[in-house]
Amino acid sequence: MLFLSTFENKIDAKGRVSIPASFRNTLARSNGGLVLYPNMLKPFIEGCDTNRMAQYAEAADQLDQTSEDAEAYFAMMASAREMRIDSDGRIMLTDELIACAGLSDEALFAGRGKGFEIWKPARYHEHNNAIKTRVSQNGMPRIDLKAASKEGG
Repeated sequence: MLFLSTFENKIDAKGRVSIPASFRNTLARSNGGLVLYPNMLKPFIEGCDTNRMAQYAEAADQLDQTSEDAEAYFAMMASAREMRIDSDGRIMLTDELIACAGLSDEALFAGRGKGFEIWKPARYHEHNNAIKTRVSQNGMPRIDLKAASKEGG
């Protein structure tokens, strides 16, 4: 299950926005519902399926339940919302989600592998350009694909 690519969609006056078709297909294949929550560090909304959110809950349960690390994950889960996708492929964004990302009339959906992000388009482009500049100066960070394939099955 992978969320890939970038899409820009209009937000209507009621706060409804279409989930990109490929993202809806990914959600359908996962047999999990859609969960959205505000990112706690940057101005965007994070999205994933309920299966991924369950993984976060399981991992958080392994932490000392009174630790600041556990509290951060519990706060993330407390702010999360299961979203209903209507027959036209749209969701209704809450006021809290709209405010956290500074959205108005457009939303940019950016695939992030096992999840995705929803940004105000101008902020995303600024953020993405900064990443491209950093990579052009420092190169791509190294990752261990062999270890990742073992963990992924």
